[in-house]
Amino acid sequence: MKGTCFPYLLFKLEFIVFLTLLTVPFARNIDVKNDKTKYFQETKADFENWLLENQIVINKDVKIVRSGKLTKVRGIEATALLKKKTIICQIPLSKLINIEHALLDEIIGPILEKERYLSDLFGMALYLYKLLNYNLNPYLNFLPKFENSDNNNYDNMGIPERLKMKIRKEQQRRHKYTTDIFVKKLNVNTIFFSNLSIYEFEFLISLVQSRIFKIRVKNNRNNQWEHAKCLVPFADMFNTAKIKTKINVECFTNEESTDFVCQTTKTIQAGEELLVPYVHRKKEDHGVDLFLTYGF
Repeated sequence: MKGTCFPYLLFKLEFIVFLTLLTVPFARNIDVKNDKTKYFQETKADFENWLLENQIVINKDVKIVRSGKLTKVRGIEATALLKKKTIICQIPLSKLINIEHALLDEIIGPILEKERYLSDLFGMALYLYKLLNYNLNPYLNFLPKFENSDNNNYDNMGIPERLKMKIRKEQQRRHKYTTDIFVKKLNVNTIFFSNLSIYEFEFLISLVQSRIFKIRVKNNRNNQWEHAKCLVPFADMFNTAKIKTKINVECFTNEESTDFVCQTTKTIQAGEELLVPYVHRKKEDHGVDLFLTYGF
């Protein structure tokens, strides 16, 4: 017995080590998944508190989910039956993120006043950089992070090769245009912008571009309706569907021009994802219109 004890113990030890090594990757994956879930829950809680503090009305029968049943990405789902024309959210226009707010900002405003050639899109990208760095709005924590982004990943979108060439050509044109402005013209050589690279600037531009709502706003001076491009907290979390008949939510400005409102266009069952139209697209576009216009 003594002669076989040591080899047996050695084999048992090796087997335990083998099992430990085998389970490490699975444990690491579980930890990463748990970390992501924890981050999502904490971000969601902060955002929901911010909504309450800013008097943004959200229907009690909907919730923010990490993975929508249809789209498989962060979205909004019904938790109970929602009848047609049920209001999902009512957001004061003053809480939207737009170029007017950027112009009033103590850091971004003077830059935009000086660099008047900048488009609203570029101005909002700079403003978004400031908001993200100061962590001023919990809604922004739901947005994709620069280090995790891949704006060139269109290989799995079912796009024909000839259209991929069109996308690459347009990307090159936009990169050259943005680089010329960022490097040669844009005077943001301040301490605040010292870490902003051309690539992050391009990412912020596509981020703004992909999440803009065209909002109707009444001009108080002449009582005429105008359009403004805005990022809309909470409403930004609605996803869309390729099939038009699956769209079940519409958004608009109320007649008083005080709130941005989203309501159902049909009866929605509990567990169903809420979906809004992004663009009018044709079947043959293969996502090219979305990619070139919205940056994804």
